[in-house]
Amino acid sequence: LRLYPAPCKPDYDFFNIAVWTMEEDGFLFVRSFSPRVDITFIDVFEGGKLTDVPEATDISPILDKID
Repeated sequence: LRLYPAPCKPDYDFFNIAVWTMEEDGFLFVRSFSPRVDITFIDVFEGGKLTDVPEATDISPILDKID
C-alpha cells in the first residue's frame, strides 16, 4: 500500500504499470504492477480522478460483482 497526499498525481510508465483503478470518497485507488521487481501495489491518491490514469481499467461498474 502506497499513500500519496494531495496534490500528487499518478505517473505510471513501463516501470510501474497501472492495472485497474477505482475512485471513491475523494480518493483514487490504483492497482499497480512493478515488473522489474515483480511486486504489485495498491496506490491511494488523495483527490485523484479516474482521468489521471486513463490507461487503467475502471472497476467501479463491476465492483459489486467481485467477491
